[in-house]
Amino acid sequence: MPETPLTKILHEFRAYRPLPHREFLTYIREKSVEIGVQKYSVQDSETAVLFLKVLNHVRSFRWRHWLFAREYIIRRTPHPTATGGSPIVTVSLTDTTWIRRHDWIASICSKAIGWY
Repeated sequence: MPETPLTKILHEFRAYRPLPHREFLTYIREKSVEIGVQKYSVQDSETAVLFLKVLNHVRSFRWRHWLFAREYIIRRTPHPTATGGSPIVTVSLTDTTWIRRHDWIASICSKAIGWY
């Protein structure tokens, strides 16, 4: 993800996830790097399309989660820092630069298989 105030806060929020969830996501992230999922996924157009579909589902989930958090946690609370003290409300509510990471990966896949 790009280095922005929002992504810094989102990284800090990871500490609040249940331990088994954090361990699972760490394992998935490390294993995907170890076995080269991204490199494998752009070897042919069929696999690249499937990889892009997965990335789009992740992007879609993150976007819906952000909209939910923005609407029901940040905007509907009388507490000045919404989440009980985190500085997330000091970040622009329209800052979606973290989504650009998925756009960047999609462009790599497209170029790797000749779609550009």
